[in-house]
Amino acid sequence: MKPTIIHSNPEISWLIGLIEGEGHCGYHNRAQVVTIKMVDEDVINRAADIMWAIVGGVRPSIDTRDNSWMLNRQDTFAVYVTGERARILMGVILPYMGRKKRADIWKALNRFKATRYKGLDLVSLLGIGKPIV
Repeated sequence: MKPTIIHSNPEISWLIGLIEGEGHCGYHNRAQVVTIKMVDEDVINRAADIMWAIVGGVRPSIDTRDNSWMLNRQDTFAVYVTGERARILMGVILPYMGRKKRADIWKALNRFKATRYKGLDLVSLLGIGKPIV
């Protein structure tokens, strides 16, 4: 079987692998969300920079959770994008995800209701996948 080239940009390929292994793509509080949580602050900062380059706008937020009150627990860091920016990122990474993560992304995208933009065709907008019925 011929191997698939993930992406021609190594930074985006790195982010795709990180999201596949450590990320969450879903729907929360009436918006799509892509989140990565871990104890490595430098990795979270790099992921935030790459996400920012892909989706534009302001740099994605990084949350820090102080776990010092728990014995033998490290602080955790999280980066996330929501709403339209999450939909854009999901559209970029979708073709490269495994079966489970792809299903999670489609489930989140299918919950999108374009109330402000009547007749918005998400598939055409993102240029991906099958039409949402």
